[in-house]
Amino acid sequence: MEPGHSTADTSTGVSILDSCYDGALSAACTLAVAGALGLPGRQAAAACVALCGAMAASRGAREYRRRAALCRHWQRERAREAWELENYPEGAWRELVLRALRGVAVGAGC
Repeated sequence: MEPGHSTADTSTGVSILDSCYDGALSAACTLAVAGALGLPGRQAAAACVALCGAMAASRGAREYRRRAALCRHWQRERAREAWELENYPEGAWRELVLRALRGVAVGAGC
């Protein structure tokens, strides 16, 4: 995302770490419930694998949708900026100067 246009965090490190914690907690809960129900170890392990797989697929789909939305936003913003530069160049240049004065890198992009 271009500087000055979004405050969204585009890093996924925290999301991946959260997913690992969620998976471990869910597996521990599944094993505890399976033990309380008296399920054999193989069935409990299969339940953990199924649960973690479903969570991974859900997190992956959510991350894909988030990134796709950010990409669409970036494309719309670029198209708007191109239109502004073509149809209202003095305003676009004024905006670039204001960004530079605020310390935002003018040529920086996504």
